[in-house]
Amino acid sequence: MPELGTERRNILFCSRSLWASAWYRSHVPGMELYKMGYEVVLREEPARELVEGCDVFATRYWVDGTLWQAFQYAKSLGKFCVLDVDDDVWALHPDNPGYEHYSQPGAGDFAREVARAADMVTVATDYLAELMRPFNKNVLVIRNMLPPEFWPTEAKPVVHEPPVVVGWAGSSSHGPDLRKLCGVVETILEYYPQVRFAFSQTCEIPFTPHERIDIIPPTSVEEYPKMVQSFDVGLAPVLDSRFNRAKSDLKFVEYGICGIPAIASKVVPYEKSIRHGENGLLVNSPADWLKAIKRLIEDEELRSRLGAAARVTAERRTIDRHIGKWIDAFGLDEPVRKPEV
Repeated sequence: MPELGTERRNILFCSRSLWASAWYRSHVPGMELYKMGYEVVLREEPARELVEGCDVFATRYWVDGTLWQAFQYAKSLGKFCVLDVDDDVWALHPDNPGYEHYSQPGAGDFAREVARAADMVTVATDYLAELMRPFNKNVLVIRNMLPPEFWPTEAKPVVHEPPVVVGWAGSSSHGPDLRKLCGVVETILEYYPQVRFAFSQTCEIPFTPHERIDIIPPTSVEEYPKMVQSFDVGLAPVLDSRFNRAKSDLKFVEYGICGIPAIASKVVPYEKSIRHGENGLLVNSPADWLKAIKRLIEDEELRSRLGAAARVTAERRTIDRHIGKWIDAFGLDEPVRKPEV
């Protein structure tokens, strides 16, 4: 843990993107810290005066060009510099949007150099912690947390009338994972006329177009929880790869806070969070996927029971319960409370 040598109350979060995973790794803790009285700024490309005025400079692994210069400048000024990592950038699939960047000669070495230069490395999973410790001894696991004000306060009621919506809400990096459901989706549509599938359009959808397959356009982070809550069953297919073993269980948590039962691949990270048959279902083969989806379509009581248990788990993963981990990581002093307006 960093020592509290000087006052630290001003945090500058920098990321090449302020959406997707950056929402959970920058916006969510940043909003909670601001509510507590800390001064927080989020920028894609920080101005020189912002770097000079911060106590903590926190950036994500997309450190290149301007961000790297800002990182070095912050270091030269004695700022406490934090690198946040939530992906294994050395194991990207060619379909991943970041593959072109990190497949360039020397890019992996550059990422390691940034990790070595940081005063602290924060990561989203235990796997990433082990991956980063050879480059930096100060590594802290801070799991992805939900901002409760954006998510429903009660679980979605179990539907008793069709359609039953089986949905997937994934990021652009999960296109290859979605292909695990090829054949399964088509079979379910053939045998269950009361079922609709819904897929977020963040990557290529590998299924034949069908009148009961809804493709949901990209939505804002504010509207995203409403999309997830429109599902009755949530899917989380994941290939067993080195890249995916570094991922978090966030999809299960998002489904769970809505009271929606999840069916997930029996791989890290889900096998640590989902207790099969208690708060979700874990599957391996296409036959397992087919069986699990059928069970939740046909059994309303099971949907209700798994969804309720998943919500209990997810309620423990809100940022207000865990903001102390970010305070510790940044070595923050007590905030100056803002006056009531």
